[in-house]
Amino acid sequence: MATLNQDVAPKLLELLHTALPNATSVAALFNPANPSTQEYVNSLRVLGPPLGIAVKGFALNTPDQLDSVFGAIVEQRAEALLIMPDAATLDLGVRIENLAAQHRIPIVSTDSDLTSIGGLVSYGYSRRGSFRRYNLLHLLMAAGGTSRRF
Repeated sequence: MATLNQDVAPKLLELLHTALPNATSVAALFNPANPSTQEYVNSLRVLGPPLGIAVKGFALNTPDQLDSVFGAIVEQRAEALLIMPDAATLDLGVRIENLAAQHRIPIVSTDSDLTSIGGLVSYGYSRRGSFRRYNLLHLLMAAGGTSRRF
């Protein structure tokens, strides 16, 4: 299933800058096993400096590494945490939000599900909503229907 995460990256950084105008250091948490997330982090690194924001990527290889990766984010004094949308990072949303709240680091993402558990701002779609629509479309097509309604 395709997403438009990289296409909305400029708007997400703009929203972050509006919400936290004095933030200059942003951590980007990503799954390195997903090839599109590294590209996304690289685009954020290019888009950040005109807004006065330095973006540093933090790879999360396994869920067991979350505490140590978050420790590195805190050590770097990140003023916000940008979650790269991926099943591996988003499934850890509650744990990430708890750590972010403990260290008073606001979360931004293109996945609106993270704002429902305490993230600061999102700009994008609901992953769960997209999967629901995908499943409905799949069921409709399997039953011989048409996709014109979607």
